[in-house]
Amino acid sequence: MAFVSLYTFGVHLKVAQTQIPVSLSLQKLADHYYTIKDFDVAYKNIMNGQGAYMASSNNLIYMMSLYSKNGIPTMRLLKECFQADNTAVGVQSHSPLKRNLDQAVNWVREAGLPYQWRRETLMILRQERRANASNDAMDAPEPEPEPESEGENRVSFSLEHLQGVFIMYGVGCGLSLIVFVSELPIYY
Repeated sequence: MAFVSLYTFGVHLKVAQTQIPVSLSLQKLADHYYTIKDFDVAYKNIMNGQGAYMASSNNLIYMMSLYSKNGIPTMRLLKECFQADNTAVGVQSHSPLKRNLDQAVNWVREAGLPYQWRRETLMILRQERRANASNDAMDAPEPEPEPESEGENRVSFSLEHLQGVFIMYGVGCGLSLIVFVSELPIYY
């Protein structure tokens, strides 16, 4: 049986805790970085150009949606994968359990449970954030109102925006019907 050393860096809902890497190369890499458990402090460092934030892509997308000005993100999400943060199941090579585990994992994936769990987690995070914000708002002085011009720039997407597509579809169907009817006498 071959043993694999696995080092994971995860951000958990309640406690952010890093694990000590086993391999020497990962220990040297970990020595160059330090952990900031408070995202607000990390966000200030990111905005000052003093660091980067590494987390799962879902966490980063959620954080980008929270910290944006007028729908324009103030952070950039890199496409490179520093370390996979997905959950994995490891079994021995040629294990008889592999086929059953693959089938069970496929059932979970096909049922859409990972997406459902992610939506539920984000909903819980938003509720907790709103609750914390309302508790902080009671203690803090009242903020200055935003100018009205910022909210007026947003345009909601509706069916009227697709009206041209439907008109072109109708014109195309009409033209194809005319061509079809004109070709009928040729073949009969």
